[in-house]
Amino acid sequence: MELRRSLLQMRRYPVETALSFLILSGMFFGIAYGADAAFGNPQPAGQVATLTVLSFMGWMFCMNLLSGPAAEIEAESQSGTVEQLFTGGLSVQRILLARMSAGVVVTGAIVSGIVLLVGRIAEVELSAQALAAVALALVTAAGAGFVLAGVALLFKKTRALVLLATFGLMPVMIADGAAAWIGTSSATLLLPFVGPMGLAKAVVMDSTSWSWGAFCIALGASLAYFVIGLVLFGRMRLRAMRRATIGHY
Repeated sequence: MELRRSLLQMRRYPVETALSFLILSGMFFGIAYGADAAFGNPQPAGQVATLTVLSFMGWMFCMNLLSGPAAEIEAESQSGTVEQLFTGGLSVQRILLARMSAGVVVTGAIVSGIVLLVGRIAEVELSAQALAAVALALVTAAGAGFVLAGVALLFKKTRALVLLATFGLMPVMIADGAAAWIGTSSATLLLPFVGPMGLAKAVVMDSTSWSWGAFCIALGASLAYFVIGLVLFGRMRLRAMRRATIGHY
């Protein structure tokens, strides 16, 4: 149902959907390749294309998971239907999870098209290990999305904070230094987004650098961040309900 709802909204506003995605894509690739041109890159051209595409995929998915729940809460509040989310048979957490899952499917379809297009222009090789590491960043982003949704319940207007979080994530995704950081210190694997993206980029630069032990450490950290996000959202939801300010906008 949530996937159908997302597709209907995209079909209802096709020009806005297409332009928004093109602007974000152009901005990311412009910054990424502009940085390579300005400061140089020690990796071969094929690896640069793969690393850039990998960064773009991670950033787009994480950005949608970060901003999606808070945007949904604000949209429901503006349309006057936020109370129904809290009085229905399903918990708000399950509804937001369903919407985030639908968003991942839709974004994945669009990103796949761009990746295929880039793959026809440059040599792009995305291994299963690299994609699995990027998936860990999505788990962390989902937890952070719940935190921002809780902030939206308490403080109502969160667009500036969401923009700061999503665009502040861009340097983490673009930088290839994370691959070297995890090699020098295993504690780096515990950092949100840095650990998973470092694993993904390290395996692109050197396929022999893959370690299942490091992946399990990053997996545990990502799941912990997701659980923390759920717990914080639950506490902020209860606080907003006790203050009786759920529908006061």
